[in-house]
Amino acid sequence: MEDNTMKIQMMIVTLMIATIMIGCGVTRPPMNTSGISFEYEGKAYRIESMTPQDKEGYNALVQKDGKKVILRAIDKEQDGILDQVVQGEMSLAEADNIYQHGIAAAKNNGNYKKRHFSRIYRTSDLIHDYMLRTYILAVGETYNMFSVQNKKSQKIETVVLDLAADGSLNKSETGDENVMSYQKLYQEILDKGLKEGKIVKNDEMYLVAMK
Repeated sequence: MEDNTMKIQMMIVTLMIATIMIGCGVTRPPMNTSGISFEYEGKAYRIESMTPQDKEGYNALVQKDGKKVILRAIDKEQDGILDQVVQGEMSLAEADNIYQHGIAAAKNNGNYKKRHFSRIYRTSDLIHDYMLRTYILAVGETYNMFSVQNKKSQKIETVVLDLAADGSLNKSETGDENVMSYQKLYQEILDKGLKEGKIVKNDEMYLVAMK
C-alpha cells in the first residue's frame, strides 16, 4: 500500500546536481542529466536522473568497477521505486534497498525535490474526483493511469491502468477488482477530456495533453 501511495502522489525523484545538456543533434532531442554519488556498506554508487524534453524521464542506480558498469537498475517513472535490473547480478529487491538509501542521502543533503507531472487531467462529479495521467516513458512503454477518489473520505477507491493507452483498461494497481467494471467510466472521462481539449487521440492512443 505504501508503494501505491507513492505512485498516486507522484513523489517523483529529481536529483539537482550540476545539470548539463547532452545530445544536441538534430535527430536526438536535448536531455537534462543530473545525479548524486553515495556509499552503501562501503561501496560506491550513483543515482543518475535523465530527463528528455519530449518524454518522462527516468532514474538509474549505477555501480562501476573502474570504467566498467557492473550494476544498472532503472526507475522508469521516477517515482522512487526501481522497476528493473538491466545489468548485473543483483536482485531487484537488493538494488531497490540501495536505491532507497541513495534517495535518503539526497534528501539529507538537500539534493532532492519533487518534479511536477506534466500530463495530468483532473475532473470530478458530485461524489468523486477523477485523475488521469499519461506516461510517455523514455525507458519503457506509453500507458495511462486512472484513479478514482471519494470526495468525502479523500480515499483512493481504485487505480487502474490502460497499458496501451488505447482506451481499454487492463490492470488494477490497488487490488484484485474487476477492472472492466470501470471501463465505461474510464471511457466517459476520456470523452470528456477530448471535448475539453485536455486529452488528444493520436495513432489510436489517448494521451493527456502537455500542460
